[in-house]
Amino acid sequence: MNDKVSHNYSFSYNLTPAPAAEKEDELIAFDDCLEFPLPGQRVLIRSKHSDKQAIVTQDVAYSLRLRQTFRSLPEHILHVAQHIPELAEEPQDIRQVLQSIRQAGLMLSARDKAQSLRPAAEFQPVAQSLCFCILTCDRSASLSRLLDSMATTHSFDANNRYYVIDDSREQRNREHNRQLCRKFSAAQNLDLKYFGTEAQDQLLMQLKTTLPEHAKGLDFLLGRYPDDPTIASYGRSRNWGLLLGAGRKLLLIDDDILFQRVEPPQPGVGINFSSQSRGAAFFRSDDEWRALYNTDTADPSANALTTVLGTSLEESLQLFAIDALSQNALRDLL
Repeated sequence: MNDKVSHNYSFSYNLTPAPAAEKEDELIAFDDCLEFPLPGQRVLIRSKHSDKQAIVTQDVAYSLRLRQTFRSLPEHILHVAQHIPELAEEPQDIRQVLQSIRQAGLMLSARDKAQSLRPAAEFQPVAQSLCFCILTCDRSASLSRLLDSMATTHSFDANNRYYVIDDSREQRNREHNRQLCRKFSAAQNLDLKYFGTEAQDQLLMQLKTTLPEHAKGLDFLLGRYPDDPTIASYGRSRNWGLLLGAGRKLLLIDDDILFQRVEPPQPGVGINFSSQSRGAAFFRSDDEWRALYNTDTADPSANALTTVLGTSLEESLQLFAIDALSQNALRDLL
């Protein structure tokens, strides 16, 4: 090792036969561990899911935190070298640490985890009504565009509930949004409920009267800023949505989208799980993304989404007729 970073490490663990050497394409990740500082700049790392543990130096503990995403061994080595420049010329030392931690039982195998996930033996989804909550705040033009797209792509169902939760600061925007709901309800022959500040304040008062011991918490979750009601409080709209959708599958919809589904420009292969909250695709023109539009699958709330929504992982695998997952399905999972 170089002089800048010391990687003298020792291990404490139950002696078991060493696992077979890792295949270069096998995806592994460092287990979720508790850390306990010890004298001599050492750290006891202990799995949260088993009795496996090891004693390592602080710098090794730091490098292990960089390995909690499933990657192949060469990818882990490259990732650590990129984040710890002092180790860029020490790939064999990084490899040795990984192999030692693996022998201590503190590295997880994506293949083993994927094989443990099996579809539910028998499962039939139960039809359940939905609650659509559109969240808007001083963007009447965006709300109008969203409703126009829903009129084109969505099959409205009288068994579902539809709300516009308005957190607008300006009175003129609130009135405009109320009129949009009335016109849309009449045009689509449905009840698109406008849930604005008056309805919110009234329901909040009823809740506080019924549950006075929780008045402070209700104000925090659902109330406006009393000193300045013009301050935006975006989280409260989502909390109202959770309350209005109680007992139903809930879809929260931002007002700045088009309610339509397009095929991804780069279709994925099978199912994968990710810790990323979202993915993005960018297009050079409207024509480019419109070419991916399919009228048969335009409604983003139809079929797979609302059927799978609320099911367990095992039930979802059964619905998609997936008997087994590959290790690559967990590649992006943290």
